[in-house]
Amino acid sequence: MAFRLNCVSELYKNLGRFDAIVEFTEISIRDFIHQAQQIGDFDAFLQTKSHQHNICVNTVDQSVYRARISHSYILSVYQTAELFMHQFRDEHIDLYNNTWTLEDTKDNLLIKTIRKISAVNPATLHIGAHRISLFNYYRVVRNKYSHDRISEIRVGQEFQNINQFATQIQIDYPGLLAPNDFDNISFEDFILFSRAIKDIAYKLNDLVTPTNEQLRDYYIRKDFFKELNENPLRKTNALKGHMLSNFGIEDNQANLIINLLTVPLA
Repeated sequence: MAFRLNCVSELYKNLGRFDAIVEFTEISIRDFIHQAQQIGDFDAFLQTKSHQHNICVNTVDQSVYRARISHSYILSVYQTAELFMHQFRDEHIDLYNNTWTLEDTKDNLLIKTIRKISAVNPATLHIGAHRISLFNYYRVVRNKYSHDRISEIRVGQEFQNINQFATQIQIDYPGLLAPNDFDNISFEDFILFSRAIKDIAYKLNDLVTPTNEQLRDYYIRKDFFKELNENPLRKTNALKGHMLSNFGIEDNQANLIINLLTVPLA
């Protein structure tokens, strides 16, 4: 059954927007580095550009600046993922007419969400333990970048944890030189994390896909377009439009759900 929550579409849209900014930034940095290498003196080239753009900077620590920039890329993806999971919760509650709040534990947001919609073990099998581990590692990278008090030992432990999934990560995300340890986070880590988040979103969506009967109950409860009750054809078309735009449900399946609603079809 074709089914897609709005938050999944929004995640893809937001990642597309913000990923483009990251990619533009990366192009600019690589171009700057290339020009500096052509001159042969990084600091001299930096000072030239500093004067050209009227931004006062004389030198940067070349041992850390590339990783620091890449850490900010991870932050961008994580923020988008975090927004998605809050929207996912809201849409799940609305669809199934239930109420749940996230537990006040030290578990990451993904694990907390999984526990509310499924048994953990089958959900882990469906999503992939390697993706859950990647999410947690890059979450810790983001926390270390934002709050330096996070222990380096903790970050190192999370990196070691994902090493057990190295083969599966390479199978699902081939050609990437990632994941990397905290001090060597790169643009390729950003690509890996972004792709993994998209897959996690679709896997979560799969776990909450409703039956036609559950969708019937949703539409009965919401009573959309009741002002069109005297015009069955218009109401049918309005319901189909809602199903397509909100859930990705196309015509044939929409007809089945509408039949369950006992709304006459033209």
